[in-house]
Amino acid sequence: MALVAQKELEFLDELISAEMLAATKFNTYSQQCTDPQLKQYLQQAAQAHQRHYSTLMKHVDPRAAH
Repeated sequence: MALVAQKELEFLDELISAEMLAATKFNTYSQQCTDPQLKQYLQQAAQAHQRHYSTLMKHVDPRAAH
């Protein structure tokens, strides 16, 4: 892996945090939701953000991939 500049690492850290926060929020919202269609949409959004989080983590630490 090529050397990554400090600014790029900070940007990746922000992206990783944002993806985890989004996944957590969508999971929470889906658990509170009673509308089946909206619940499904929120669950799919949570899964998408979890995948994005995992993808970003692979770039930072290949051992951290889930």
